[in-house]
Amino acid sequence: MTQIPTFEEIAEAHGHRCPGIAIGYKMAKAAAEWAGDEPVRVYSTTTRCPLDALRHTFRLTDETLTIEDKGELHFVLEKADGSKLFIDEVPGSKIKNDEGDKLRKKVREGTASKEETARFNEIQEELLQQAFNTPDEKLFTIHS
Repeated sequence: MTQIPTFEEIAEAHGHRCPGIAIGYKMAKAAAEWAGDEPVRVYSTTTRCPLDALRHTFRLTDETLTIEDKGELHFVLEKADGSKLFIDEVPGSKIKNDEGDKLRKKVREGTASKEETARFNEIQEELLQQAFNTPDEKLFTIHS
């Protein structure tokens, strides 16, 4: 089966820990089980965090990854034999927090205080745990 990196390896490759990379990790684990040892090509309609988990798990390159950013969380994985796996976000399932959303903007702009940055990181960790604790079927669907 495809070697699945640890969550920490994927988060490090992504550049930070967040609920999106946790959801992507869960998606990548399910996709790796489907793929077995076979290489896959991936079509993505997003550049959001979950894509990095697939990119890292399957070692995707410009030749094996096509992105058409439509702002939707939708992936199609395809094996050499033409079989496909579809992964879609459950509508309305995005894990977020209003306070965290406000702080995210300040953190990204570099205007957040130390306390605000610390609070943002605390919220992100709480949301990450929420993502891990939410059953997969409430976050995304998978079908072939």
